[in-house]
Amino acid sequence: MAIQIQPTSKKFAVPRSKIQVIGTSHIAKQSIQEVSKKILDEKPEIVCVELDKARIIGLFQKQPKKVSLADLKAGGFGFLFMILGRWIQKKLGAEVGIMPGADMKTAVLAARNVGAKIYVIDKPINQTLYNLSKQVSIWEKLKLFFYIIFSPLSSKNRKLAKQFDLTKVPAQKLIDQLISEMRYKFPQLFKVLLDDRNVYMANQLKNIAKANPKSEIIAVVGAGHEKDLKMLLNPKIHDISTAMIKNAKTGKFLFLYRDNKPSIPYPNTWVGVGGGIKKGETPLQALKREIDHEIGVKVYDYKLIEKQNNQVENLGVTGKKKAYIYTAKTDAKLKDICLMEGPVAKYFSLNQALRKRLHPKVREFILKYRKQLEVA
Repeated sequence: MAIQIQPTSKKFAVPRSKIQVIGTSHIAKQSIQEVSKKILDEKPEIVCVELDKARIIGLFQKQPKKVSLADLKAGGFGFLFMILGRWIQKKLGAEVGIMPGADMKTAVLAARNVGAKIYVIDKPINQTLYNLSKQVSIWEKLKLFFYIIFSPLSSKNRKLAKQFDLTKVPAQKLIDQLISEMRYKFPQLFKVLLDDRNVYMANQLKNIAKANPKSEIIAVVGAGHEKDLKMLLNPKIHDISTAMIKNAKTGKFLFLYRDNKPSIPYPNTWVGVGGGIKKGETPLQALKREIDHEIGVKVYDYKLIEKQNNQVENLGVTGKKKAYIYTAKTDAKLKDICLMEGPVAKYFSLNQALRKRLHPKVREFILKYRKQLEVA
């Protein structure tokens, strides 16, 4: 069994067909079956797993890993987070009769079965725990403590919990919703736990692909990493369709707050509602699909205001992007909105919006068409 950790290096393009990323749930029987079938059927030359050297060794030890001096060096918060994480995974695993990490263990065993090289691609766990202790503010640590205690009492969280089936990988929409909300509440925590590790794993995979240019690679990671990791590996420039949606009753416009993560341009800014245009879609069809996905409310009276041709850059990829910008109306209140992308939705007047941190293109559009928007 070959276990290697590659050093990070400069960015370079990776062909989409080169690396397949599989998102799993660490305690789901569905994940175990899918991972095993994928590797055994496709027989890749390389299998990469979301583990570091210490964790893959611990995964195959017969006795549970005990607390070590290295764990204590992670700092008080990192150490407590590790203990809590192990306890939660063990408790959830007991509910479904599967040991935490069974998906990664299955991937390693299947890789050995087909003679594939095995690479561990995750950042060393003690480094991540140390960063949690040092980079997460005291305020955010206290906020997390109270959230853990009181969030189970929230009707919203109880409702969300009912949507999870521990035996299956959660739907991507549910993963996006949960991560966006938690990232907004705990930005430093999620930077260390998710974003920093995604960048690290993407660089590891790029280096492995560069060193093995003719090999097929399957990477097995947690479902929460899958989407952003794919975007980091294969950044693309899409034509987009977006709308400034005006509340017909209040005259204010609906804005969504963008996630703070390295896989998207202009994070932590307010934007309208919309997204990429898929092959075969018209701009209006794409906009209606995105509106249904992102906010789930009735929108009407669509009017195309501007078509832009922009030269853009995204994660080292440059190219031209068309942007179709509409105005539209809704009668929906904030409580009616079922937000599925981004952590927060708000109604702002144009004056209020211009005092916010807007996406540069959104600010430019408002200033250009302000009078037209006010009378729309």
